Amino acid sequence: MTNINEEQFKGLSKKEKEYALKILEEFAKQGKSDTYNDLVNADYNEVPVDIITFISDDNYLGQAWKDK
Repeated sequence: MTNINEEQFKGLSKKEKEYALKILEEFAKQGKSDTYNDLVNADYNEVPVDIITFISDDNYLGQAWKDK
């Protein structure tokens, strides 16, 4: 997660401030934030998988490492 200082926070729009405060509240209460995860992944049609899954799973590169 990115650090933000008070000056940067003041420069956010009203909507951005609402999201930032909601995310901080979720982290404080739950140790995680679904709102943050939703924002991070909003541009993806499919959330990228981790590197191990990408290399080993047959749906990605996994078939390339197997004898046919």
